[in-house]
Amino acid sequence: MDILRQMPPVSRALLLGTAIVTIPCALQALSPYQVALLWPLVTRRWQLWRIVSAFFYAGSGFPMLYNTVFMYNSSTKIEAFGYFNNVADYSWSLLGMASMIMLMNAPYSRPFLFSSLTGALMAQWSVHLPETPVSLMGLISIPGKYLAFVMLGIELTISGMDAALVSLTGVVAGYAWYFGRDAPRMSRRRPDLTWLAWFAKHLSPLFQTPKTVHQLADGSFRMPHLTSGTHTTPRRPANNTSASSAPVRVDRAAILAATEARMRMQKSQ
Repeated sequence: MDILRQMPPVSRALLLGTAIVTIPCALQALSPYQVALLWPLVTRRWQLWRIVSAFFYAGSGFPMLYNTVFMYNSSTKIEAFGYFNNVADYSWSLLGMASMIMLMNAPYSRPFLFSSLTGALMAQWSVHLPETPVSLMGLISIPGKYLAFVMLGIELTISGMDAALVSLTGVVAGYAWYFGRDAPRMSRRRPDLTWLAWFAKHLSPLFQTPKTVHQLADGSFRMPHLTSGTHTTPRRPANNTSASSAPVRVDRAAILAATEARMRMQKSQ
């Protein structure tokens, strides 16, 4: 149980969901048919669990183990260094990307979407951790910004076009979600692009995390301190009108560069 508590909350939920759906199927206690996304059964018989379970069936045999480990490792890094352990933002992003994935795959009636979820995580790694190296099966190491495209190439070579297209829908969702959330910052850097300013004003708010989600996450999850392993209660700031009235601006690029440097140092040791 201590191991579970030390896991990042959202990545832990992804791992547990994968285990709950995949292991019974691997042990033949459950049929993959019972967890597949079959829209007639969802809409006519109200088997709504299929909408969720389709994202957590990782297959069988060695690919199941590799895909699960790869998904979890990628998610923990993204949650910690891409979303800075912000449970609300990461949860909302996964929900939004999953919705995009379902919409793109619905016309083709694809029953399982685990590879699409992994593809979305690869795209998120590419944009949040572009310079962080990724080891593929311990054989080669590539910069994070190329991860999504390299993995798509491997999927195409090993599993064929249809499997690669399923993963591609996740990659598209991952990049699209990042663009939707980051459009306001992009528009400030490129004020000459009127379409980007319009998107940032009218559509980008749909990608931002609602206050209700922040409130639910703040009340449900408390991450332990990363260094001491103990819970700490933040101090309330002293009543200082000049300090409290000035907005605090976080240099996200500087934080990201520092975390990537720390990860490279840890890997070289």
